[in-house]
Amino acid sequence: MALRRQNWFEGWRLFALLTLTLIGLSVWIAAMRQFEIEGIRMVIRFTARTSLLLFCLAFGAAALARLWPNAWTRWQRRNRRYLGVSFAASHGLHAVAIAAFAAMDPSALPPPPAPPPTFSAASAMPSSSQ
Repeated sequence: MALRRQNWFEGWRLFALLTLTLIGLSVWIAAMRQFEIEGIRMVIRFTARTSLLLFCLAFGAAALARLWPNAWTRWQRRNRRYLGVSFAASHGLHAVAIAAFAAMDPSALPPPPAPPPTFSAASAMPSSSQ
């Protein structure tokens, strides 16, 4: 088996590069607004969009490689696992941004839903008294 030289846009290096870029851009976006609520909201929107992009790239890799076989789609198919793990990292950053938003401004969150009505088997049984 011949060993291929791996570049920075393949495998785990691709994951590391994408994740570090996402972290750096998220910090930069939040810093543009002095790490206040609006900056955190911008990070939430940014990570939602990057998560969507990475998910679509990972999920569509096999279909695109079959539909349009070219160098890009072959690379995409080869690296779909690392694109998927990068999606998970982006989604993790998204969760961290939502938690930061909730900690900074709990009043901006919607109220929790009402608890469901309780039901027990004993309340459904007919009474034995006559």
